[in-house]
Amino acid sequence: MRKFALDAERWLFEPSNLVNGLESMCQAMDIDIELVRGFSRRVTREQVKKMEFLERAGTRDQTKMFLAVLGAPVPSLETEDDGDDV
Repeated sequence: MRKFALDAERWLFEPSNLVNGLESMCQAMDIDIELVRGFSRRVTREQVKKMEFLERAGTRDQTKMFLAVLGAPVPSLETEDDGDDV
């Protein structure tokens, strides 16, 4: 587990020119890399557990999930419907 944590830390904070590096991914999605890194520095173990719980519960809206984890007001966090009901 420690190796995964070290690999994740390197991926987040060390410069890389790889296609699957954080810089490339943020650039492709037009996301400020420093916002991602800042969130990564501040997120707690309990917040990660909450994100995992919400993912398993079927929360697909990533924005709502992160707002909930950060303690911000979220309109609704019900499990989203696929629209496949007959």
